[in-house]
Amino acid sequence: MKINWRYAVGEVIIVIIGISIAFGLNNWAESNRASKVETLYLKNLEKDLSNDLDSLNKNLFLLGQNLDDINQLRPHLGRQIPGRDTIFSKVFRVAETIAFIPEDATYHTLVNSGDFKLISDFELKSAIEKHYREYRHMQRAYERRENFSKNYMADFFVSLDYDAIYARKLDFMDDKRLRNMIFSLQGIIYLQIKAAGNAKKSTEDLLASIQEQLQ
Repeated sequence: MKINWRYAVGEVIIVIIGISIAFGLNNWAESNRASKVETLYLKNLEKDLSNDLDSLNKNLFLLGQNLDDINQLRPHLGRQIPGRDTIFSKVFRVAETIAFIPEDATYHTLVNSGDFKLISDFELKSAIEKHYREYRHMQRAYERRENFSKNYMADFFVSLDYDAIYARKLDFMDDKRLRNMIFSLQGIIYLQIKAAGNAKKSTEDLLASIQEQLQ
């Protein structure tokens, strides 16, 4: 039987073209799906960062109030001057810690699922990683204050004789330990403000980059 080579070659070419088209369509579908998932992640990151920015602004305001309270307290520590009976409550206010809990579920999902590779822009991917490292650095500043309040100020308050304080037989604002703690706390809060300020700048920069990518 005589083989029609022209027909056979044509059939092979048609099969090859069909397979190529099928692969192309499959790759296009995968690429389209990856692009949609990337956009979804970026939109969620945008939402997380916007919420974090609100929290950081509130924290910076509260930290500024802490410094104002300390500046009002310092002249009264160890010195009997007018206004002391109304200012002492600020001691308890500055002893309270301020927390920052980042909304980082989207970031951890990206990393733990292996989907971080879907972020197509290399510079944006690097900026995301750098930003969440900045959060970890800031958390150390927050933990420093929390540990100071828990290990020093809490012990001081527990040791006070509140019956004597209310009977006006004891003025704890003359205690040298309190003076030393307030001065130390002021330095800790300065470091906390610096770390929170750096985190805020990082958040603003990353948020702008993501919004630009989403346009």
